[in-house]
Amino acid sequence: MACRNILLKTITLYIIIFIFVSCGSTQKVEKKPQPYRLSEISSEYANFENTQIDPQQGNPVYKNKVGMEKYDRFIDEAKQFVVKVNFGSIVVDSYRNKKKVNADTTPEVNAINSLNKTVGRMPSTYQNLTDAGKSLLTEIPKDFTGSNSAKIPEVTASIKSTLAELSSAGAKMPLVTKGVTDIVSTDPTLASSHTRFTNEDFADNNPNMPGVKYSGSKNDPIHTEPKNATSGSKVEEEFEFDFPDVDEEKPELQTQVESSTTDLENMGSMYKKQGKYDLSLDSYKKALETREKSGNTKTYGYVITLYNIAKIYNDNKRNPCEGSKWMEMGLKREEKLDIRKASKNRKYYQYMKRKCEDLEP
Repeated sequence: MACRNILLKTITLYIIIFIFVSCGSTQKVEKKPQPYRLSEISSEYANFENTQIDPQQGNPVYKNKVGMEKYDRFIDEAKQFVVKVNFGSIVVDSYRNKKKVNADTTPEVNAINSLNKTVGRMPSTYQNLTDAGKSLLTEIPKDFTGSNSAKIPEVTASIKSTLAELSSAGAKMPLVTKGVTDIVSTDPTLASSHTRFTNEDFADNNPNMPGVKYSGSKNDPIHTEPKNATSGSKVEEEFEFDFPDVDEEKPELQTQVESSTTDLENMGSMYKKQGKYDLSLDSYKKALETREKSGNTKTYGYVITLYNIAKIYNDNKRNPCEGSKWMEMGLKREEKLDIRKASKNRKYYQYMKRKCEDLEP
């Protein structure tokens, strides 16, 4: 009798175990979110994986997909951008902390050398991604219809969450861009090899990071960045007035424009071409502030930026009164550089002033 009871209990136990295992195997297995690796952001970052300057070691950014290509590509590019900014932030901080105690900065110097190739494009990339994300939020109800409409809350939450991560990275970005630029210009091991950026550098050997806004298929960008907006290149002189040729400029007035200033001026040009005049004005004004803080105001670059602002107010914002104010500031600067050239551009200032007076009651 005792043996029979033991046998029944054993059989019962096996049946319970079988049922438990069978039920468990039919349930959907939740995949654990995977963090990005630095080598996925850029092959040049591979050597810094799993080191003290790897941001994915402490507060990782995780991959995420919602099941529709254009949304998945936006999320992927935005999150890769966040990782890059986090990487730059840690590298800059680590470099400065080590310098204070005279510690070896070789890893940080190597990382900065890699970051320097693309860091100048961060502001425009950030703006493009932010605009793209906001645009996608409005497209969700049109893209997820019928049986897919049940995914709308999930997709909306994913895009909003990605935009929040992007915004946090955007707050760090100025410190990263300025930090890398400052270190490159002062560290003797980097200053001699200061990199001028190109669109090819910006691609960073990653075909999925072209710096464009997406709408629709993979090959259907809303717009791409013009080549003249390349970081470190000579800012396009939009203002079609009478400026001196390069060989006419006085040697003592020629200064090396910081890449951050050039980036802002190029962004101003880019936004103007896109019809985003408020963003264009904001970029040009920030460029002026950067020049003023560095004492780099006795140049035609400074004058041209003032004139470009004046032209936007007059031609695009239909505000000749405000335009004439900026034009006057430019003329005062230009007269100190070359009064002969300034006298020719004064005609346009007078034209703006007359337009302004015509508007007065």
